[in-house]
Amino acid sequence: MVALKGAQTVIAGPDGQAWLHEGGNAGLATSGSGDTLAGAIAGLAARGASLEQACAWGVVLHARAGEQLAARLGPVGYLARELPLEMLAVLRGLQAPADVNPSAGGPRGS
Repeated sequence: MVALKGAQTVIAGPDGQAWLHEGGNAGLATSGSGDTLAGAIAGLAARGASLEQACAWGVVLHARAGEQLAARLGPVGYLARELPLEMLAVLRGLQAPADVNPSAGGPRGS
């Protein structure tokens, strides 16, 4: 798998399949940001995601974290070391609320 970062990110597999992601911002072009992305992808793969999933999720989390940091700190005013915690915040924001039971279709106990 390859993730080619730029204004758009191209993710390509060894079989020739490719995906395009548009997101993130210029603030992600800071020293260490790519290392952070690589670590996130490796961590997701180590937890059992396929390489395709790990790469796609890593790219999306990285971009969204950059967008949130830019909204709070400015478009180029953040550092790569701030990305991992922001990526975790993005993940938490994607999780279903604790009081929802997906199999019941509503709040627990209903």
